[in-house]
Amino acid sequence: MKILLPILFLLALFACKTPSKIAKAKTLPPQPARFLLSQLQSRQLNYEWFVAKAKVKLESKEQDVSFSVQIKQKRDSLSWFVFKKVSVEGARAQITPKYVEVLDRQNNEYNKKPFSFLAQQLQIPFIFTDFQQLVVGNSIWLDKLNFNSSQDTLYYHLAGKNEQLELDLYLNSDYSLARLNAIIGAYTLEANFYNYQPVENQSIAHEVELFLTSPEAGRSRIKIDYSRIELTAPDAVNFEIPDHYKVISD
Repeated sequence: MKILLPILFLLALFACKTPSKIAKAKTLPPQPARFLLSQLQSRQLNYEWFVAKAKVKLESKEQDVSFSVQIKQKRDSLSWFVFKKVSVEGARAQITPKYVEVLDRQNNEYNKKPFSFLAQQLQIPFIFTDFQQLVVGNSIWLDKLNFNSSQDTLYYHLAGKNEQLELDLYLNSDYSLARLNAIIGAYTLEANFYNYQPVENQSIAHEVELFLTSPEAGRSRIKIDYSRIELTAPDAVNFEIPDHYKVISD
């Protein structure tokens, strides 16, 4: 108690001090929407190959699971994923402009669907190139909307909408993408981008947090933490269908 009393006394002194004046944060200087869009587009990741490893945590009303993923993506032609849990491969996926192919290691099944199936399941009106842009953290639909701009003390804000889509983009003071909010009918997507790091003279967010809301699934959260990102061609991209797998396709 003798030790505690002096500590409480010091805390009381600090509590009674007149607070020093805090400088009011200044609003970012205004910039037209056209300028902000050009700055954002100049910071889009430019790549031929995108190769990465990440840890993923998925939280939804149906499950709470963590797993790792390997990504090998060639621009405009191929997106390849391997999903593992406790170092055991659970699934492997290969996505091209025409098809979505999945090797289900747990059930020994090979699933093949047209790419349009993926867009239908996610309820997002995108094509293959849009999907690839989302994988690497680039913005999409910039050429489909007319945007208005505003700013506060932290972010520049670009807002645009049409009959199908309402899109809000929040840029950091260096014009990198901080947050994306999209409303598509009854579906919403929020993406937050953190921890930008240099990779081969480009800046890439190494932490991504996604919130998806739909009438069927409710609200889900996906947290992605990249441990490695490279922009060089991988040694190999393997997608072989074992002979004993059951084939399921449309």
